[in-house]
Amino acid sequence: MKRPYRILFIFIFAVIFTLAAAIYWIVPILSVKVNSSISSLFMADHSSDSLLECESFNINKKFVSKFNFETSNGASISVLKVSAIDSLRNQGTIIFSHGIRRSKEIFYPLASYYSRLGFDCFSMDMRYHGESEGDFVTYGHLERGDLKELIDYIEKKWGINGKLILWGQSLGAAVSLLVAAEDSRVDGVVSESSYGRFENVAEGYFRLMAGFNFKPAENVIVKRVIGLTGLDPETVSPSIAAKRINIPVMIVHGGRDNKINPANAYEIYSALKNRMSSILILQNASHLDIWESGGDLYFRRICKFIETL
Repeated sequence: MKRPYRILFIFIFAVIFTLAAAIYWIVPILSVKVNSSISSLFMADHSSDSLLECESFNINKKFVSKFNFETSNGASISVLKVSAIDSLRNQGTIIFSHGIRRSKEIFYPLASYYSRLGFDCFSMDMRYHGESEGDFVTYGHLERGDLKELIDYIEKKWGINGKLILWGQSLGAAVSLLVAAEDSRVDGVVSESSYGRFENVAEGYFRLMAGFNFKPAENVIVKRVIGLTGLDPETVSPSIAAKRINIPVMIVHGGRDNKINPANAYEIYSALKNRMSSILILQNASHLDIWESGGDLYFRRICKFIETL
């Protein structure tokens, strides 16, 4: 083989090998090891979330506490609680679940408002995030059990009087929907920026790495993540779980979300049974700026939804 052809052959082989390695190893590992140092090269750094202080949101420290509970599979989960400031109003309980690479402290703005309305507010570090234990993200395979066990813990220690609302962002929204399909104690869900099916997550990660979508490669990624986590795509897909949700759900999505296409929101909404469910597409919002983009009008819409529960 002549030298120019040999160099070309080596180059083509190197490209194919790199692509194969990325599809079979790198992307699947990044999909579950979202807080690894390598993942930081491709994903936004939200480590400052954990540095947020309650006083910055006009929450008196005497209403704030932190605790850990141990799940049935041995993981220690860290939780923040902001007690209802007007406890006599006794509106109920809100449990907030964050998205990938975020921390429980990002719920302080919500807690500042809803604790004054008489809600006990909780937010947990999802497993493999913040101060919680865990080896990787499992996209609801283990996380939905964590959330249900947190509800058990809250009910046993403080009781759940009034409404129980699950409010989640991205992965946290997906987990909240999965739990709502299984736990009759939940009265309502606010779902922000959830994916419809687990396969859509794989599409997003591949597009993030490659800049385009390629179904055969995405199928390989799905199978590899299944092998790493033990998850079943059917049981961790919110659009499938939505068929079993009988309570009101408010689906919210950004019209400019380039991580999870707004079509996911419509897919989930179309599967919901309760006629009091609603969908809101904030046209100028992207993936995780729903609160900022929606502003006061958005939160007034949420309050109206909660009042109907």
